[in-house]
Amino acid sequence: MSNILLIETTSPVCSVGLLSDGELKMLLEERGGNIHAARSPEFVDRIMANYELDAVAVSSGPGSYTGLRIGVSLAKGLAYGKEIPLIAVPTLDAMAVYFVKIFPVSENAVVIPTVDARRMEIYAGVYDAGGKQLEEVKPVILDKNTFSEYGDREVFIMGSGADKTYETISAKNKKKVNLLQSAANMIFLAQQMFENKEFADVAYFEPFYLKQFLITRSKKKFF
Repeated sequence: MSNILLIETTSPVCSVGLLSDGELKMLLEERGGNIHAARSPEFVDRIMANYELDAVAVSSGPGSYTGLRIGVSLAKGLAYGKEIPLIAVPTLDAMAVYFVKIFPVSENAVVIPTVDARRMEIYAGVYDAGGKQLEEVKPVILDKNTFSEYGDREVFIMGSGADKTYETISAKNKKKVNLLQSAANMIFLAQQMFENKEFADVAYFEPFYLKQFLITRSKKKFF
């Protein structure tokens, strides 16, 4: 029997779940600005009151810089303190695999999970109907020709950047899917990685930020 804590904090949704022998037993979620630091430890405590953990899995990015720091720091602290494995689950891989497992698509379809970035930019990966990555996860500047290389294939778009992606691109067979970042998306990859002992190094693991975090300095002169 295995109990794996799932932590997803890459978006405005704070999401924590419990995966027990491949089945999602608990899912606690709340959406809001700047809530991850307060709510994620509360959600973890509620789950740990009912279950002993065998591993902790964290959505490893890309996503919100602050959200990633909070989620990964919490996961690493739990893994270290309880001496249990840390599983780093790539955010967009998890979303793609979850989607094709729950909603099978035609073998010619492509699946594009997205993370909203500033203005007309997203972070995105491209996957086939089996959840295998076709294009590496990268920043994408949206215009009408984005993803046009997939021609007449069905294009399933999901994630926090789905709305602006769907509205911008001109793909003939585009479809928007109501699937956002969630701990629930992690169940298949987290279980697989646990069984295969694909564990992250607790001391050295860092989130997949994709882009360097920039600090803007004020131009005001105070002296």
